[in-house]
Amino acid sequence: MNITAQAIENLTLNITQEIHVRASPDATFAALLEELGPHNEGAAGKPMPMKIEPWPGGRWYRDLGNGDGHFWGQVQAIKRPTLLEITGPLFMSCPAVCNVQYRLSEVDADQVPAHGAWTHSGRPPGRRVAGLEQHPRSRPRTG
Repeated sequence: MNITAQAIENLTLNITQEIHVRASPDATFAALLEELGPHNEGAAGKPMPMKIEPWPGGRWYRDLGNGDGHFWGQVQAIKRPTLLEITGPLFMSCPAVCNVQYRLSEVDADQVPAHGAWTHSGRPPGRRVAGLEQHPRSRPRTG
């Protein structure tokens, strides 16, 4: 039997999306925590509330009650209102390591009519942010 090792690049998927919103970084960060927590949605917009403990080492999980649930990850880094980084298996029930980064920054209002934007890796494109108006020129990029 001949076994060849895969290059790490062949085993890695990187998804990046930039979204412009009309809100301050503080309001955007608060809405992000709400979307990742109690206002999270699953397939077809079906509610799938989660719990996130927004501090280093905090858990991100789905609480089904009676001590049941699913562990999705841990907060690796948080710097309000500019960074939230989560590592863990996310939705996978197999040995996997995922890293999701939400990076928020203000943009010049002369460039686009928005006050906040973020880029993140590891989350499916097309997600909305509850309570915030998305800029119509936002486009997901993969690579």
